[in-house]
Amino acid sequence: MTTSRMTETASTVALLAGVVLIAGGCGLGSVTGVPADATLVPDDRMELLVDESYSGFDERSRQLIRTSAAWEEAWRQLHEGRSDVPERPAVDFETSMVVLATMGSRRSGGYDIDVESVHRDGESMYVVVTERSPGESCGVTAAITTPATAVRVPRADGEVEFVEKDSVHECS
Repeated sequence: MTTSRMTETASTVALLAGVVLIAGGCGLGSVTGVPADATLVPDDRMELLVDESYSGFDERSRQLIRTSAAWEEAWRQLHEGRSDVPERPAVDFETSMVVLATMGSRRSGGYDIDVESVHRDGESMYVVVTERSPGESCGVTAAITTPATAVRVPRADGEVEFVEKDSVHECS
């Protein structure tokens, strides 16, 4: 092998090794705050039940709803002050529970909240919640908003930890 070819091969190996180290060091494919060996709950095991900009929750909250009575109360508060309350989705609390996340009162539109993912680690569950705020260049409504989301997930009777993420949406 010529010196030129050896140098080219060494450079390629060094580049690949660097990519592997960077990817490994950055936790590629993992979520900060969630154990690396936790299993992602597939999207087909979760169902979005609520995605509201105008909920009845004026305060930021994270709730695990494990009973029909708690779900009824949360549904009432989600739609507080509205005359057009939709029918509450049925939930089998023997096999499922509801994760409810609210941002509280915000000064304008453009805010959003999502249950981004859910992970299981034995009996423990990690719920990744992302709160999005509008960037400075975004045009937003002048109305006060109270974003909320609720997702049906497989029931977990162990500990549940919320992993918080914040994001700013920049508009063009």
